[in-house]
Amino acid sequence: MPETPKAPPTKVEVQPGEDIWTALARELSARPEGPVALGVMSQINKGIRPRQDAYTRLVEACARKIEEPGNPAVSTEIDLAKENWSEVCKEDLAASTLKMAEEEAEDLVEHRLKQPPEMSRILLDGADGRRDYGYELGGDLTGLQGTWHRLWALISMDRYFGHTLPTADVSELRLEFEAQLGRELAPVEWHQLVEHAHRHSDKVMKPRFPDGDISQSSRS
Repeated sequence: MPETPKAPPTKVEVQPGEDIWTALARELSARPEGPVALGVMSQINKGIRPRQDAYTRLVEACARKIEEPGNPAVSTEIDLAKENWSEVCKEDLAASTLKMAEEEAEDLVEHRLKQPPEMSRILLDGADGRRDYGYELGGDLTGLQGTWHRLWALISMDRYFGHTLPTADVSELRLEFEAQLGRELAPVEWHQLVEHAHRHSDKVMKPRFPDGDISQSSRS
């Protein structure tokens, strides 16, 4: 009868001449999918995740400061994010870490400006977690998320052209989106969408096409 394969070890086996770290490195290299490696990675992730979450919260707060200058609530949010970092990491927030978070926030805001805001960030119900797979997989613009994209782009275009587009165009597209959503947009939701689209127009479109000629680009 063929021999039954030996089960991989469930704990680190230190061989003669090794210390625990050398033995661990050997086991991770030899059996990256084995019980020992998976257990180690699980513990590492468990230990790192709270710090990652604290850092993400700090970056988001710094990004909001850029997106909403002058909003007094943002200062409070940043202070709370700093305190949360210190509590989670058991150390004071270093100036270098804060600077890194601020730089990452700048990149994040720049990235967000170039595309529609996530519905989950603006819609009060997050669109109930619905996903538009046609949009995600192939850029189809007829579904819920695709219509959201078109609405955002049209608002931005209207701003870019000095509000000379037919008013009915935006209104009709808003009604189309609301029909797919199954409800009307709340005033605060509409305000945030318009603000984001206007920032895109002012900070992305106008600097890129200062003479009002966007004929060379099919994207807003």
